[in-house]
Amino acid sequence: MDFVTPVANGIFSLYDAVASRISLVVGSDKRVRLLVTVLGELRDVKDDLRRRIKKADLQRLTCMSQVRRWIQRLQVIEAEASSIIEDLTEKRSCFWCCTAKCKSIYKRSMRLPKKIQEVDGLKKRGSF
Repeated sequence: MDFVTPVANGIFSLYDAVASRISLVVGSDKRVRLLVTVLGELRDVKDDLRRRIKKADLQRLTCMSQVRRWIQRLQVIEAEASSIIEDLTEKRSCFWCCTAKCKSIYKRSMRLPKKIQEVDGLKKRGSF
């Protein structure tokens, strides 16, 4: 009886560790959809801001460097997010680990929540 408890605890802790990592990959479809949505909202903010910049240019006003830096940061985050979305939505042969890119998919899945926060944060800072 004393032998069973430590073995059972070891098995349960191993299960928890593996399950949490697998859930990142398996649940990534929902997070990808969320990233696509948030990225679309960010692009709408960018388009609105560009229209305001064009209008200001017609009035001979100058663009603030803060706005330029925000647009540059947006382009970088947009490219990174698009790369993650593309990698995680391409067709797979049967299951996640059957592809040659299994490690890459796992790494991208790990970065997905952080990228969602970055895109959302950039969108909130985009109100000039």
